[in-house]
Amino acid sequence: MSNLKRRRIKQAVLESDKESLLGVSSIAAYKPTNTLFATDKISALMTDMVAKQNASFTAKGTYENLADAAQDAEQAFHEAILGMRKQVVAQFGDDSPEVRLIGMKRRSDYKKPTRKKEKAKT
Repeated sequence: MSNLKRRRIKQAVLESDKESLLGVSSIAAYKPTNTLFATDKISALMTDMVAKQNASFTAKGTYENLADAAQDAEQAFHEAILGMRKQVVAQFGDDSPEVRLIGMKRRSDYKKPTRKKEKAKT
């Protein structure tokens, strides 16, 4: 199947297609030689399309709601971890071994600042 058939059809084109189906339905003498293009089969395809569009819309809404809930849960978890880290530092101090256990650097682990030596002038 080519990539062109994998793209969604624009809503304006689908509306035009629905109008064409209504128009051909009003033609009493329409009897296609290929039965795939009979109005009852095309009507069934349209009904199937509308049902799947509705299901897709509902699933998209459900996905977005679940994604929002997951994001809220992630934020709550992260805020709790940040608060826990602050509590460990407050309780044990910023240079204690417990600080390392929670994945932070102790104050003494940081390199102390040193002055740069001036170059000797010659």
